[in-house]
Amino acid sequence: MPFDPLRATGMLYADTGEADPAFLGSCFSLRDTTTVLTAAHCVAGHAHADLYVKPGWAIIVGEVGEPPPIGFSVAEVIPHPVADVALVRLEDARWGFEPFWNALPIHGLGEDLYAYGYPENVRSDERAPTARLFKGYVQRVFWQDSHMGYRYAALELDFACPAGLSGGPLFRPAAPQIVLGVATENFESTTFLDAVEETTGSGETRRTQYQRVLSYGVAASLASLDDWLNEYLPRVDPAS
Repeated sequence: MPFDPLRATGMLYADTGEADPAFLGSCFSLRDTTTVLTAAHCVAGHAHADLYVKPGWAIIVGEVGEPPPIGFSVAEVIPHPVADVALVRLEDARWGFEPFWNALPIHGLGEDLYAYGYPENVRSDERAPTARLFKGYVQRVFWQDSHMGYRYAALELDFACPAGLSGGPLFRPAAPQIVLGVATENFESTTFLDAVEETTGSGETRRTQYQRVLSYGVAASLASLDDWLNEYLPRVDPAS
């Protein structure tokens, strides 16, 4: 069966004591069927016992014919020391995802990529975010000093990352088994478009400026976090 990146993705929730759990963001597995990556800010402030992961498309790795659980309990959360990235270990090893094979750097600016996740502002019903695929390219590589306190090597995208897409994977269309980064936040820029001056009846001159706010998605580059990933997620042979 060819690799399907949709089988590697899921959604993060937190039990907050309310009737409905809180949707926190997207996640995906890398190298290991029972470990997922997400943006660290998605799980910050939540005890791991309150978290669970809901797969977009569950893969049964336990007993044949046994139905998968609605959500996978979380055993441990390991945030990166400075980057907006965190590892989430699943509690029950019988269940898991079909993971991305590896994390590699981009080839260069303008490289095409896909981003996949679950934006919370687009819902198929009142209970579940809608899965969406974004297509674009990398337009800048830079160091991101986030307003949330994180610092990491980042990829700037030509499309915005809506709420809920945070934690989702970026991967190449031609090599979907290789992940490039983790969607984290947005970078906004204001562009001047035009200005209009008019004179009022009292002789005053009023100047109106028209501007446009441009939003660019930001993703943490996983290639820059290779040492940390190898410590907690050793490389594996995809053939195994």
